[in-house]
Amino acid sequence: MIGLSIALTVAGCGGPTAETEDLWDVSQKLTYRSVAAVGPHHTEATATHERGGERPRSRTEVLDIRWGDWDNFQVRRSRDGQLTSETRVIQGVAMTRTGRAGFKQARDAELYRVELGQTWNSFGLALAPFQWRLAASFREEVVVEGRPAHRYRLHLEELAEGETQKGNVPTALSGYVVLDGATGVRLLAEVEGTWLEQGREDRIWTTRYRLTRSGFGVPPDLLRPRDLR
Repeated sequence: MIGLSIALTVAGCGGPTAETEDLWDVSQKLTYRSVAAVGPHHTEATATHERGGERPRSRTEVLDIRWGDWDNFQVRRSRDGQLTSETRVIQGVAMTRTGRAGFKQARDAELYRVELGQTWNSFGLALAPFQWRLAASFREEVVVEGRPAHRYRLHLEELAEGETQKGNVPTALSGYVVLDGATGVRLLAEVEGTWLEQGREDRIWTTRYRLTRSGFGVPPDLLRPRDLR
């Protein structure tokens, strides 16, 4: 597992309550509006997918969101170290670019609000091969930058007797996720797992995912692009 540098303060080691038992289910149903309601903060999510064998493949995708409100935010996406797209919305005015091209001002920022809402769940997207067997066990109460939270251990749910799986087949999963105690929003996560593409033993993928949310309550310092056309 990758080492996570952000420290967690343990607030208690008691067993799970009804509230903590339900929090995982709450987190699975959240929308981006739930995340936006947390207020200003910075999100960075990194997902790496690697396949071994005779024809190895690898890709790393990074999503960086600096959130103020629906009229002030920045979204950067990159793949394998190269910027693929960037959007800045400043006082309701949207500016966007693709790759190395310069920024262009958009007619309406609503398109980029909708786009962000459709792709905010990097956790679900990165862990899609594991999703229907993804399970969590409550471990402890923690505090993240002053926010009470709950830490869960992630693992694969066992198949029922006689049950088989079609499509992509998860074979192992470990890691944790930290959920905001008030909202269920994911604050931190670090996960690693392996899966078989379409169940094929010769197509073994390893997925690593890391998420950090930080800087709560601090509005992003968004600058108007100098190369705006």
